[in-house]
Amino acid sequence: MMKLHEYSWRHVALLPPVAAWFLVTHPYMEPHWVLVVGAALFVSGELLRVWATGHLRKDEVLTIGGPYRHMRNPMYLGTLLIVTGLFLAGGDHLLLAFFLAVFCLYYIPRKERREGRRLLRNFGMDYAKYLVAVNSLVPRLKPYEAAGAARFSFQQVLKNNEHQTALSLLIAVAMLMVKLIWPHPWLRLPPWLLAHL
Repeated sequence: MMKLHEYSWRHVALLPPVAAWFLVTHPYMEPHWVLVVGAALFVSGELLRVWATGHLRKDEVLTIGGPYRHMRNPMYLGTLLIVTGLFLAGGDHLLLAFFLAVFCLYYIPRKERREGRRLLRNFGMDYAKYLVAVNSLVPRLKPYEAAGAARFSFQQVLKNNEHQTALSLLIAVAMLMVKLIWPHPWLRLPPWLLAHL
């Protein structure tokens, strides 16, 4: 069982922006089909992240098993799906547009450069071949074939702290559900502010 001190500082640092997001989100104004699409994206993203972290052995070996056979960055794609789903279901269209711009134009290119250098330094030609053969976020249909791909391990999911991420996401979903189910005026934005979102 996870203890409080094991909850990483990165998740704690997210609390203020999540609280601000809770104030501006308004799922009760979205059509039901939008909520369903948002939920489907959210669940798909977290399942992809769990699948990926069950194979990820960071800095130990070049991870090429599971979803890494189809794309180089399944965890980033999972995060993209999760945040898109949450913002879509919450009616946060401006926040979603801002997130997509930052994610695609800044975050992913920066991560690709930094991690690419590290992986090339650690794994040399093995990573160079993998880099050429497998896309970053767009999955390839034919799996990448290479020896030494590790099997999925739930212990690895825990070692990579994905249970902390899942807990954070459950809290975010619970916050959305509170605003959706409990129509209390102080949980809703005033109409004059909603008109400008």
